[in-house]
Amino acid sequence: MGLILQVSNLSKSFGKKEVLKNINLDIQKGEIFGIVGGSGVGKTVLLKTLIGFIKPNKGIILYENIDIQKRLNYIRRIFGFSTQEHCFYPELSVKENINYFGKIYRVKNNDLKRNSEIFFRLLELDEYKNIIAKNLSGGTQRRLDIYCSMVHSPKILLLDEPLSGLDPILRKKIINILKEINKLGITIIISSHYLEELEDFCSRIAVLNKGMVVTCDAPKNIIDRYAPYTIISIISEPGNYSNILKVLNLNNINLINFEITSNGLILHIPREIDKLLFYRILNLISQSGETIKGINYNLPRLNEIFEKLVEH
Repeated sequence: MGLILQVSNLSKSFGKKEVLKNINLDIQKGEIFGIVGGSGVGKTVLLKTLIGFIKPNKGIILYENIDIQKRLNYIRRIFGFSTQEHCFYPELSVKENINYFGKIYRVKNNDLKRNSEIFFRLLELDEYKNIIAKNLSGGTQRRLDIYCSMVHSPKILLLDEPLSGLDPILRKKIINILKEINKLGITIIISSHYLEELEDFCSRIAVLNKGMVVTCDAPKNIIDRYAPYTIISIISEPGNYSNILKVLNLNNINLINFEITSNGLILHIPREIDKLLFYRILNLISQSGETIKGINYNLPRLNEIFEKLVEH
């Protein structure tokens, strides 16, 4: 893909409070890059620093080897930024907002018209063109925010908590729209605390804690590296799961956690000995008079190990 954005030794303080501490990131052209972390860890400050809204105390940010601090006017035509707060004008209609932001970014009328045919359809805003922005639903307002931030067809789109305040259905809708935007060749950098959605959406994720990058990798690699347990889901007949747990306990099987559900038995076993325990557990279940009908062997989701990543 090629490197599009390089962050080296980036630090930012406000007074005596150091918000970002020696951040190093390489972002590839065309990827969807996630920035996750709890409230107050520096996600918004990092995004605003990447786009040049905030000047770092130390470090450098390069867009295709261009120092963004030395070419801010150029960089702001290359980047699009959607903030947590709505960026549109509530008293203007959807179409009026788009025309206004098009003028701010000096988008030619022909380009604005051509792009609007694509983006209105892509963002599912066609039927709302003449609706006053303040009268739109929360999910539709979020889509308008995204359009306003990309009206000039940026190379990189930065989104600060675009899923915040939306229900699961709307979050999924926004994610699907962003996937389509990414297919246009736009690199996306998104901050969020909704780890479950980002796990399946982002090519890589940087986890922030106390202003530092704890880890940065593909979600599946982060899970593989930090997951403290393996999940075994078992369905058996006659399904006397309480008895199974007694048998496992009597045979000193080390369980981190367990749960009996309507769909069977769920066991959490330590990863360092998970393969050894797995086969012992299967043998013990069979010896207890149960017939195994189904079994799944998985690692936890990213949101389940997040606390482990930021516990220190």
